[in-house]
Amino acid sequence: MVKFGTVLSALVIGSVPASFAAPTSPLKAVEKRAIPVLQDILPGEKITFVDQIASRVSETTWNVQFRGYVTRPLPDAGVDPLVKALYLLAVNKELRDRLDERIGAFYVAGIPGKKINIDLPASSSVNGSDVVSLPPTSIAGEFETSVNIDVQMAQETDGVLDYLAKLYALDKRQIGGRAFFVEPEGFSVISDIDDTIKVTEVNDIFKTLKHTFLDAYTPVAGMSELYNSLASALPGKPSFHYLSGSPWNLFPSLSAFTKQFNFPAGEFILKDLAILDGSFIDAITNTQAYKVASIESLIATFPKRKFVFIGDSTQQDPEAYADIAKKFPANVVCIAIRIVTGVNADKEKDQIAPKRFADTFAGVDGTKWFTFKDAAEVSAAGIAKGECKAVGK
Repeated sequence: MVKFGTVLSALVIGSVPASFAAPTSPLKAVEKRAIPVLQDILPGEKITFVDQIASRVSETTWNVQFRGYVTRPLPDAGVDPLVKALYLLAVNKELRDRLDERIGAFYVAGIPGKKINIDLPASSSVNGSDVVSLPPTSIAGEFETSVNIDVQMAQETDGVLDYLAKLYALDKRQIGGRAFFVEPEGFSVISDIDDTIKVTEVNDIFKTLKHTFLDAYTPVAGMSELYNSLASALPGKPSFHYLSGSPWNLFPSLSAFTKQFNFPAGEFILKDLAILDGSFIDAITNTQAYKVASIESLIATFPKRKFVFIGDSTQQDPEAYADIAKKFPANVVCIAIRIVTGVNADKEKDQIAPKRFADTFAGVDGTKWFTFKDAAEVSAAGIAKGECKAVGK
């Protein structure tokens, strides 16, 4: 039987039939065709666009990021006992359907050599064309690139570039993605997801799997209201970036969660799962180096922006954010760490120990970080004024 952790970590790559090998010559036509060719997205194949950002190049040009995956379903590869236990808890159709959908997102194989053409909105063009051709997908079915696009910003008043995949003529699916315009200067909020804005109970393996795959997602109390307060209080139009160790396969579920509970829309930075990433639990908990690298990339793109970081005590958010504060002190406005208790007292004893925070934030300006237990302890107005501390402290 294939272990669930192994399945989760290996399925992104999967086995790819020879018939899906990339053709040697590039596809040149971008008009819709009645008959698809190998590089087209075929019925039964899925495109997942992960929400990205766009950075300004000039007054009219933006560098727009595109990231996502082209996959096909795989047959059931065997189910781990922990997952079988989740199915035992799926006592009605709603629960079974939800579990099937979320587990099914991992039973996929990436398809190499697929070339995605993007239909841009009326406000945008590249060299006079409203179609962008992305490079062929990698061996794992991934695409990740950026394109300089001319945008008439007067037509994009919501700050978002929405686009659609250009499919062949008989494929009537509407598959789209979006990128958020982020100016060179301003404020950005970088937020963890699990146990920061969404209840996951990472300190308990079975509860983590249950919250992730079976249960309806539940927001951490007060965090949506806090984030909307930050969106209003921070100068200009702050950008939001949801940086998580969760794998990209969960993007549709996580995006729906943020919409359902009215979190500010923003970029999702999610982890790839490959054979060397280990188990699912390891992938979402061992995140320090991954998060530091992701944040460094953002700061390199936006060196003049100011950043607010929000995370929790269960994983390595304090260590990752402290590393960034030491390297880029001028960019860091505030770090707020939510203290998580009531799940696993043995783990929490060390995670919330004052010594952990004292050691981690040694060398970081003490006025730039604090811990909190309840969202009500965080003042958006205070952070906007440069006051990085818990309310009443």
